Amino acid sequence: MTPLKYVIIWCGSVALFLLTFIALFLLTPQEWLYMQIFGDENFIEEEKWNNILIPLLFFSSAIIDCVVIAVLARIRCHH
Repeated sequence: MTPLKYVIIWCGSVALFLLTFIALFLLTPQEWLYMQIFGDENFIEEEKWNNILIPLLFFSSAIIDCVVIAVLARIRCHH
């Protein structure tokens, strides 16, 4: 494989990750998630909530991307 193909694959992977992360950030019901984690009685500062939310979205996006790449690779190998 040429170096250009490696660069294109890497850029595609980064783009897929960014799209997945942005979609999760925009579509995640943050109030519902907050209630599931902390319930009604707890109040935390926005900075602490962001320190919980962003890694959760980051790792969720990484897992979704791994699954998508694996499925696409499996489909490509069968054809």
